[in-house]
Amino acid sequence: MRQCQWAVQELDGRRAVAFAQEALGVPGTSEQTRARCALRAAHGYALAGDAVACERHLADAYAALWSGPASAAPPGAATPSIVRANEARCWAWMQQPHKAIPLYEDALREWPRDQMRDGGLQRARLARACASAGERDRARAEGRKALAIARSTKSSVAARELKRLGVELRAA
Repeated sequence: MRQCQWAVQELDGRRAVAFAQEALGVPGTSEQTRARCALRAAHGYALAGDAVACERHLADAYAALWSGPASAAPPGAATPSIVRANEARCWAWMQQPHKAIPLYEDALREWPRDQMRDGGLQRARLARACASAGERDRARAEGRKALAIARSTKSSVAARELKRLGVELRAA
């Protein structure tokens, strides 16, 4: 699963899919781990431009959320808001920001306050989706909110997303 995550960071959809499929084939994994692997597979398929396979793995991730025990999810576990944010990221990669924006909005409405750093990253990604959709003013507004969070949490990942946002806004 980690190798898949690294392939996604390098925007290598083919390798990400291969690693995710290998991880999904490991017997005896928990539903939470299966949900994370399904999300990584969806990322790989989105990067490869395969919307059908991406949606199938997103559905698997959502299903895995609801098939596990009803107890509180452990730290780092897939939650509905995390799955929605990852689904939004897939749509953004597939050049469909109008599908990504409402998913990011829903995810951020439910985002746990104790995970502000990751919430700031998702807000930065929302800003980029807004920019891709041609909503430049909203992209700037969301970017400013994300920047404040990135600065307060010292998030280099969110800062990297915001640099990309700046490039996109200047290029448009």
